[in-house]
Amino acid sequence: MSTYMRRKTEMKELSSEAQELQARLRELKQSSQTRRNDTSCELVPDSRWKKLAKWQRQLRTQAECENEQLRIAISDHTQMARSLDQVLRRRVQKATDLSVSIPRPPRWADSESSLEERVIYEALLMEACAMHADVDKIAQKFLHETVPSGSFSRLKPFGFESLHSTEVPFSRSAVNRAIRVFSGERNDHMRRYATQTFGVMDDTILNKVESSYSTAAYGSGQVCFRSVMHNVVDAKRSVLFTTKWIDNVTFTGHHVDGLVIKERKWTILEDTGTDDCAVTRIQTFTIVEPGGSSLDSSHWSKESLEKVFIPAWNQTRVIIQRRIENILIDEFVA
Repeated sequence: MSTYMRRKTEMKELSSEAQELQARLRELKQSSQTRRNDTSCELVPDSRWKKLAKWQRQLRTQAECENEQLRIAISDHTQMARSLDQVLRRRVQKATDLSVSIPRPPRWADSESSLEERVIYEALLMEACAMHADVDKIAQKFLHETVPSGSFSRLKPFGFESLHSTEVPFSRSAVNRAIRVFSGERNDHMRRYATQTFGVMDDTILNKVESSYSTAAYGSGQVCFRSVMHNVVDAKRSVLFTTKWIDNVTFTGHHVDGLVIKERKWTILEDTGTDDCAVTRIQTFTIVEPGGSSLDSSHWSKESLEKVFIPAWNQTRVIIQRRIENILIDEFVA
């Protein structure tokens, strides 16, 4: 075979091998493309599942936060409901436990428009101004010595001091308003008398009350209260200064000569609750001592103070608290 023919044969063989290699290369390319497509198909579902799992985790975290907030809100409202229930139960229990009781609501009395009446109210107004100046000293000395809830009394040479602290499930503004209502804010006759006699006085309430009382051990009688209350409210607390003149006391049908009582009371209201559950701490410091220039020491003996005055004052405080709670509950359900 000639050299030409041999080279031609080799070229045909090389051409055939090249075609086979090209065919094999095309097969490999197709196989590689197919595998690449299969891999992307597998990655897409995996990516979607990861996104779905992340979204579900976010929903679960959000639900857990909302559940915790709901649990706290339910706890606060449950506590408020329990406090209201305790208030209602105390009203029922105290109605049967009181040894000193006022059988019917006291009657707001008309002012006598006499010189003696005016002198008494002028003295009470001056006393209220002095009490206003002493409020920080009183708060520091007495009110912050108390436990969260409790009361005690201590004797003086003539008279006694009483300290009481309690909490109610109402806002400070509601408690402040209820005390003002109880103290005679709606006594229209006394409001006219105060305006005509002393001029318009912001946040100052004059009142006059005639009331009957009874004691299981000592009998019953009547008494007249004249009072001046001044109210100061700021962002942190509300303070009510009440000064009271008590005279015209009758006991078992007889007038008690020489018995005139002066009472000074500081009432401080402070917020102790949360935004969702209002609670107000009521702290009251009272000084009771003889009024007027004459003094009958027989009325102010240690025995009289311990057996008559202090028990009667404690029971009167309970009655006042019960009536203020009535006002609060009536406004709450209105």
